[in-house]
Amino acid sequence: MPHYKLYYANGRGFGELSRYLFALAQQDYEDIRFGDDLKWEDFKPSAPYGRMPFLEIDGERFGQNASIARYLANAFNLGGATDLEKLKADGVIDCIQKDILSKVSAVFRVSDEEKKAILKKEAYDNTVEFYGKLEEQVSGENTFLKSGLSWADIVFYNFHTDLYADRFDAIDLSPTPKLKKVIDNVAQNEHIKNWISKRPVTQF
Repeated sequence: MPHYKLYYANGRGFGELSRYLFALAQQDYEDIRFGDDLKWEDFKPSAPYGRMPFLEIDGERFGQNASIARYLANAFNLGGATDLEKLKADGVIDCIQKDILSKVSAVFRVSDEEKKAILKKEAYDNTVEFYGKLEEQVSGENTFLKSGLSWADIVFYNFHTDLYADRFDAIDLSPTPKLKKVIDNVAQNEHIKNWISKRPVTQF
């Protein structure tokens, strides 16, 4: 069995997706968090692409959040039961990470409060629009894929609860009841619940 080390900041953010996947698979790993005692600046020059999170597998380091998560999903049989399901999962994830998250991330790249307010409204409207499109992609009873829980569900849960929540106006999920079931299904998973109950309490 490979030895895993996940490097990220002491927060949920983009690192939490991989942590959720490790939790679902009940796979041991080292959760290494940068902070006062471990400086990101000391690791950045040798980090793949100079960014975090990055994953170390048996001493070899790999970067890019989505690529890491896709590797873990496939390694832990959470990528989809067939090639077509994997294709569908990738489509859902691309929608979340490219069509939705790109607008959300843009808000934090500006300092002017007036411009930020405009971008925040645009991000909210864009998120609501694409939630409607994602609703159409829910094929299972409470999962995106008919075969059951996959990393597509985890990516959506991670976005909605960790990356979007507390930063923007709450989204009414009543028009998208299938998405509400996806979120509730992930939240009620015993391994996810166990991880959330013991993970460090952080600001983001």
